[in-house]
Amino acid sequence: MRALGVKCLGGEWLRCPRCHHAQLNVSEAAIAQWHQTFDTKRIWKPLYEEVQEKRVDILGELAPVAKSVLDVGCGRGGLLRLLTWIPKRVGIDPDASVGAHWRKSNGVVYVTAGLSRYAQKGLQFDVVMAWHVFEHVQDIRAALRQALKLTAPGGYLIGEVPIGIRLRVKNYDGHAHRFSPASVLHWLAIHGIRPIRAGPGMLEPSFMFVLQKD
Repeated sequence: MRALGVKCLGGEWLRCPRCHHAQLNVSEAAIAQWHQTFDTKRIWKPLYEEVQEKRVDILGELAPVAKSVLDVGCGRGGLLRLLTWIPKRVGIDPDASVGAHWRKSNGVVYVTAGLSRYAQKGLQFDVVMAWHVFEHVQDIRAALRQALKLTAPGGYLIGEVPIGIRLRVKNYDGHAHRFSPASVLHWLAIHGIRPIRAGPGMLEPSFMFVLQKD
């Protein structure tokens, strides 16, 4: 990794010259204080609703008979309420402020927790979703292992991450990583994983991947 000469939160952005992955070299605690749940930003509301519909379509195509789903970084939890054909729906988010927006619905449970803590429960789901989650954690290798631990054998892990080198300093968005398609595939390959689907995501510019656990 090479320093880019761009500093933020007291740390420096580093970039891999081969795959163009960029990482902010600061603690996860420093990053967390800047995180704002995506679906609480009013300016994004029309786009978010459109993206939700696309995500529902993907789940309907990929897992029409799924019995359980976990939404990591669920925000206000709106997507889970739309997946009505899945009996067990669980959403987790470390941002306690969104808890006020969670409302009880048949089959939907919300938990204030981050990925690393929730993975310790030993639970598994037919589908695990991590929409724009991995860019907010410092150790993406550990985060991927935790998400796979929560995925049942034969189940699916769906992820989407931002791509492109847009290193924010003034309007920092809480990201510790900026991916490229090559860096995503390399990250997955380190774990011996080949996605069954990979390509442009629904929030541009982004990259989406689907993994099926053996």
